[in-house]
Amino acid sequence: MKFFKATLLIALILSITSTYTFAELNHMGKKKYLLEFKPKKGKTGQMDFVVDMDMNMNINGTQTEMNMLIKMGAEMNVTEANPNRTTTSFKYNYMAMGLTNQYFGTLSYDSRSDTSSAYAKAVHEKMKPLFESENYMTQDKHGELIDSKFAKELTENAGAGGTDMSAIMASGTFPKTPIAIGKSWKSTVDNPASPMKIKTTYTLADVRDGKVYIDMVSKVSTNKNHNGSQNIKKASGTQTGQMVFDEKTMWFISGSLTQDLEMTVEQNGQKIPADVNSEITFSVE
Repeated sequence: MKFFKATLLIALILSITSTYTFAELNHMGKKKYLLEFKPKKGKTGQMDFVVDMDMNMNINGTQTEMNMLIKMGAEMNVTEANPNRTTTSFKYNYMAMGLTNQYFGTLSYDSRSDTSSAYAKAVHEKMKPLFESENYMTQDKHGELIDSKFAKELTENAGAGGTDMSAIMASGTFPKTPIAIGKSWKSTVDNPASPMKIKTTYTLADVRDGKVYIDMVSKVSTNKNHNGSQNIKKASGTQTGQMVFDEKTMWFISGSLTQDLEMTVEQNGQKIPADVNSEITFSVE
């Protein structure tokens, strides 16, 4: 009888393992986390981000290589905090940029220091409206973008190098139901203001020490609904990285992204093919 019961038990176990994969069994019984964006009104933080970008362009049959290093900072302030709607304002307070090319060497600009050179003066005049602009982003409790406004000096100039800041800031979308570590969900960002459509697969990588770690893998393509405000006409490639959030409020803490893109940029009526590789890091304190 004992042998018969043992045989039945083994048969039951084999039946279960044939129904579920090992990965599914591994997640059964694991704790699930409800990820909801719910910072309190008045929450503030200083966001700093760095974009290290290598560009290889074909201009009139000549290959041109360029490196652009951009550092920017913005004060964030939660101006509206309701159960299903949160608005965060962004006030940009500095920008530094270094541009290196084999033909003209290195040009630099930093809004926090001397802007006396001809190049620095030109950049400062062009970017001055950015520091005077009012920018905001409204999201629901799942991090989905409801409404936004970003200065064209930010989206157009950053976007020309392949890095759409408004799309990056709207990247933190969360699943609508509790999720276990190792599980994934998907979202798409195709804001008409952006020339790039970004389809992302997110994976809850870890939850520890009051922080949520989310891995992300994105496929970038041309946004056919783009309103034409930027000069990127075609885009394709990938974007990978990780973002870290506060476990209680899903307030953004830090993140890093790697972009590998191919695009066509239109400048003065000329279409310029370009390969863009970027390393992006950002944090909020």
